[in-house]
Amino acid sequence: MTVYVVQDWKMFLEAVAGCRYRLYQIKKHKDIAIVRARAGSIGFEKMFNLSKPEERAEFEKICEDIEMHGFTEVIKTVNDDEFFV
Repeated sequence: MTVYVVQDWKMFLEAVAGCRYRLYQIKKHKDIAIVRARAGSIGFEKMFNLSKPEERAEFEKICEDIEMHGFTEVIKTVNDDEFFV
């Protein structure tokens, strides 16, 4: 399945409304955070420098939206044939 990745959070949220499964993952390292989210075939990915106030504010808003829209956190990804090894 192809995932079309965008960096426009507002556009991505428009796709969320009609999707049954909403997934997200946040990876942090020091002052850097990478947000990945998926709803159907639309994906969102963006890196934030949390030491910059404007980027931190955008990151926090996205985190609020993730909670409000009922996203489920992905803790890791495993191939199907490796899951029950």
